[in-house]
Amino acid sequence: MRTLLIPVCLVLLSGCATTSGNASGVSDYHVPSGDALSRYLEAVILQRGGHFNAAVDKLEQVVRLEPTSRVLSARLVNTYLRMQNWEKAAEAAEGFVERFPDEATGYVYLGGIYNQLGRYEESAEAFRRAIVMSPDDTLIQEALLEAETRSNDLVGALETYEQLIQMSPGSASLHAQHGLILMRLGDTAEAREALERSLAIDPQQDRVRFLLGVLQWDDDLHREALNTFQVLRSQQPNYPNLTQYIAATLVALGQRPQAINELERLIIAGQAEPNHHLQAMYLLLREGEPEQAIELAPPTGAPILATLLRAIARREQGLPFSPILDTFDRVEGDVHQECDRYLNDTLYLFGQEDTANYLINHLVDFRERGASSNNLDTILARLYMNRERYEEAEPIFQGMLEVYGDDVAIHNYLAMLYEAQDRWQDAERHLRAILDIDENDHNALNFLGYLWADENVNLEEAKKLIERALELDPNNGYYLDSLGWVYYRMGDGDNAVEHIRNALIHMDSDDAVLRDHLGDAYLLQGNVEEALRQWRRAIRLDPELEGVQEKIDAHGE
Repeated sequence: MRTLLIPVCLVLLSGCATTSGNASGVSDYHVPSGDALSRYLEAVILQRGGHFNAAVDKLEQVVRLEPTSRVLSARLVNTYLRMQNWEKAAEAAEGFVERFPDEATGYVYLGGIYNQLGRYEESAEAFRRAIVMSPDDTLIQEALLEAETRSNDLVGALETYEQLIQMSPGSASLHAQHGLILMRLGDTAEAREALERSLAIDPQQDRVRFLLGVLQWDDDLHREALNTFQVLRSQQPNYPNLTQYIAATLVALGQRPQAINELERLIIAGQAEPNHHLQAMYLLLREGEPEQAIELAPPTGAPILATLLRAIARREQGLPFSPILDTFDRVEGDVHQECDRYLNDTLYLFGQEDTANYLINHLVDFRERGASSNNLDTILARLYMNRERYEEAEPIFQGMLEVYGDDVAIHNYLAMLYEAQDRWQDAERHLRAILDIDENDHNALNFLGYLWADENVNLEEAKKLIERALELDPNNGYYLDSLGWVYYRMGDGDNAVEHIRNALIHMDSDDAVLRDHLGDAYLLQGNVEEALRQWRRAIRLDPELEGVQEKIDAHGE
C-alpha cells in the first residue's frame, strides 16, 4: 500500500483539510513580535539556506517565546519532518498536542511520525483522535486505515472501511477491501455480501470474483460457487488455482468424472503443477480407474506421495504392490514438505474426513501386510493427527523413534500431539530431546519456553530459551508473543505489553490469542479500558475463544 501518512500531514498544513475550530487547518497566522520575530526571521533564512539544525534551534526558541501560535509550533514540527529527525519531530508534535488539544493537525502529525518510528498502534490511535475532530476528512481516514493495516488491527481497519463506505458507497474497491477484511475475520456471510456489492459495481475484478467463489465453496454453497468460477473462467481462463477449485466444487456436487476431466485438461495442456497430478490420481482411484491414475502421476515434484498412490493403484488392480513399498524410503524427497504442500491441499479440497479415511484404510492395510517404511508411517500418523486421533498417532511416532532413532521432526510431532492433549510434561520431554540434537533449533526453544510460560513454571529458564529463539529469528511474531507471555507470568505488565504489541505487528495477520494475551497484559498494568478493548477485538476475531467473554463480563460496565 502506498505511504500516505507524511503527505497527509503536509496536505493538512497547506490548508486542504478541515479541523475543529479552523476551516483550513493550521491557519491562525500570528506575527511574532520583538525578540521572537527576530529569531523567527533568522530561522526562515537558515532553513531556506539548508541549515536545518541551526534553524530548528531558533524555532524552538520562538515557540518558547510564542507558545500560543499554532503556525509556529507547526513550523517547528515540519522542519523536523524535513530533516527526517523522527524522534525530535515526535517531541515537537507531542508539544503541539499538549498546547492545542482540540486541533486535529497535531494528531495527524503524531500519527505520521509514530508510523515512521514503527509505533503503529499509537499511530492509529492518533489518527482516530484526529477523525473525532474532523470526521469527514477522507485523507485522515485513509491514513488511519494504513496505520491499522500496519499494526495488524483488522477490527480497527474494518471500522474504518465502514466509515469510508458510508462516504463513498459507489466505490467497488472499498467494498472489495471491506469483504477481504471480513473474510480474514472469518465472517464469511458478510464477506460474501461485500464482495457481491463490489462486483455489482465493477464486474471485471478477477480476484474479487475468485475469492467470492472460494467463500461460497467454503460455506457449502456449491452451485453458487460453480457459477461464480465459471463466470471467472469466461473472463480469465487461466486464473491461478481456478481449475482445482472447479474440480473440488464438482466433487462436492457429486460430479467426480467431470472434476477429473477438469484436471486432465490442465495436465494435457502442460499447465499442471504436481498437486494437480496428485489430485487427478486420487480422484481416479476413488472413481475405480487405477490404471489411468498411474498414467497421470506427476513427472517431478512429489515423488513420495506419487509412489504411495501408485502402490494403492496396483493394489486396486490386484497387482503386486509390495516391491514399490519395499523401496518407499529410498525415494528421493522430503515427506514432511510433501505432506505440507500437497497432502493438506488434497484433504482440504476433497473432504478432510472422507479423503483421510480413504488413505488411512490403505496405509493400515499395507502395514498389516508387513510393509515397513518411515515415509509410510509418517503419512499415516499425520493423517491420524489431522483427524485428532492422537491415541492412534502416538504409538506410530513412538515406534518410529525406536526403529529409526532420534529424529527432530518425529520429536516435534510428538510434542505437538502431547501439547494438544494437555500432557505438557510429555511434550517437554520431546522438546528437550530436540534441543539435545540441535541446541539452536529456534522452534523448539520457543515451543518449550512458551509451554513453560503457559504452565507458569520455570519462568526464568523459559525467558532465556525464548530470547535465544529471538536471537536466531528476531522478527518472529510468535516468539515475541511467547516472551511477552513470560513477562506477564512474571508480573511485568510493561514488558508484557511491549512485546505482545510488537508481536502483533510482526504477525502475518491479526490474531485472537495475541489480542487476548495483550488484554491480560494491559489488565496487569491496571489499564482496564485498554484490556477490554483488546478482549473485544479477540472476540471479534474468534467468537469461540475460551474465557474471553467471561473476562469482558467481569471487567466491563
